[in-house]
Amino acid sequence: MPRFDDDGPPPPFAWIEKIAGEKRQAVVLRLICRGLDRVSIHAYAHANGWKEERGDLDHYIEVANEELSKAAGEIDTEIELGKAHKRLDFLYMKAVEGKGFKVALDIQKEINKILTLKVAARTKTAPVPQPKTRLKIVGGQKSAPTRAKRSV
Repeated sequence: MPRFDDDGPPPPFAWIEKIAGEKRQAVVLRLICRGLDRVSIHAYAHANGWKEERGDLDHYIEVANEELSKAAGEIDTEIELGKAHKRLDFLYMKAVEGKGFKVALDIQKEINKILTLKVAARTKTAPVPQPKTRLKIVGGQKSAPTRAKRSV
């Protein structure tokens, strides 16, 4: 048997509106995660026939931003950095097995960045930017820059 608040019964099909709002809230969260800004989210809503007012959409955006902020506060950085390192290590091994040396080099650069972040997290300092290397990849092999040959 349904229960009603002291204000009287809810409007007909209010539960449908509530579910639709929750779904749209989830869509707004996904759009923000994809990098859309407020104007783009409003355009998306308009293009998809959403009937919400601008204020309602702004509220969805605000709630989504709060949810992202809360999620960021719950992250255990040591665990997440460890996961990322293991994933990259696995990809590195697959790249070397498949003779993808350029890919392996790119993955190693990412591993180096993660290690820099781990050291910075332990010492509570900002990570030091790594110098850019200039290796030339030729036919799947790394080669250092060559010197000009002297003619004798």
